[in-house]
Amino acid sequence: MKALFSFSLFMLSALGFGQTNVSGAISSDTTWSLSNSPYTVTGNVLVASDVTLTIEAGVTVKVNSGLYIKNEGVLTAVGTSSNKITFESSEESPAKSDWSGIRIRPTGGSAIDGSQNYSSGSQFKYVVIKHADIGLYIYDAGLHVSYTEFDTNKYGIEIRKTDGVVIDNSTFTGNSAGIWSEYEDYTSDDYVGAISNTFIMNSSFSENSNGIDLIMNQRDFINLNITKNIFTENNIGIDFGGGGYGPRVHSVLISENIVYNSTSYGVNLNRVYGQGTGTSLDYPLEFTKNIVLNNARGSLMFEYSPSVKFKIHKNILVSNTADVNCIASIGSPSTSNHLFDNNTIISKGKNVYFGGSSSYHANNISFTNNLFSNSSTNEIIDVKYGSGHVFNNNNLINPSSAGYFLKNQTANSIDAENNYWGTVIESEIQDLI
Repeated sequence: MKALFSFSLFMLSALGFGQTNVSGAISSDTTWSLSNSPYTVTGNVLVASDVTLTIEAGVTVKVNSGLYIKNEGVLTAVGTSSNKITFESSEESPAKSDWSGIRIRPTGGSAIDGSQNYSSGSQFKYVVIKHADIGLYIYDAGLHVSYTEFDTNKYGIEIRKTDGVVIDNSTFTGNSAGIWSEYEDYTSDDYVGAISNTFIMNSSFSENSNGIDLIMNQRDFINLNITKNIFTENNIGIDFGGGGYGPRVHSVLISENIVYNSTSYGVNLNRVYGQGTGTSLDYPLEFTKNIVLNNARGSLMFEYSPSVKFKIHKNILVSNTADVNCIASIGSPSTSNHLFDNNTIISKGKNVYFGGSSSYHANNISFTNNLFSNSSTNEIIDVKYGSGHVFNNNNLINPSSAGYFLKNQTANSIDAENNYWGTVIESEIQDLI
């Protein structure tokens, strides 16, 4: 019986069911092998500068409460589609924030090439990260992350003062925020700085409080690209800006995403502080070719920007819930001249609603060459506050007998020329003042 027991232990180890406790500094090149998995982090782990930690496919790393893995060297975690590497809580009943997370420091990042492919340095591919406070915290570095799952973390990824972060073909499920940026940090030495050359693409976000939540205070977003992702059943799919004063925008592209079934807004383009340093773009923020539909509080909410113009074009924006506005602005005084053009905007509520108050509202918003369709008793366009709005060369169809094409509740005139009001000929604007 004793011999059988010893043989069983040997077989478990040979089949990859050993167990290894790890803690402290890794000061020479090291491999965490499948044969010694799972690894249990019993004290904080540091991968020192100029040292490589290689984690083999299929390895499981369990982390004790409150601990972290800090990388100042090269951390190579590359699994396969059928044999992923897992970082998770060691608790019997795991939950968000059980362990601190993986911290990528300034010397511990990746280099990427001009096509956003991995070139050298640290890499996460076919990895699962769950139960962390911040799954991957990337500070003053770039990082290439692909085919990685972020599940039940407080934050899946935080980017702070980064340059060259690629997040490709990854999934974010059940996190407070899938991808997040801090507004400001007044307590640590990791100050909030410009976020440059970021590519979030081909990924899926589901059942998070916010899929993407990028705020940051008065620092630049430079070449931020959020493209070809799917967002479903989040509270908000994409939340950009706000948090107070909001960020500066040098160049932001949000394109070819699908956002649906949010419990709040599909997309929230919130407060922006001002233009990024040295931008030459007429429209530093471009929201284009997205499909946003069936979100509980509407497709798109936007607020003010004192100097940054948004270009919102070639999107399909659909609200399928009665009395929910498809596009809305709560707004603050703005002279940003945002442009909505060549969109298809379909709603069971109001297609466009400019709300706010007499003191805080949007101004100077232009809608040109859009298709509006409405199947309720609401107005297609309702302007409660603001001045300088323009509605030219649009097609407004399927009005109800009880609602208006355009309801102007302000004391200001609205430029509404060359529109088609449900017919093939232009007719008079319906004005309520």
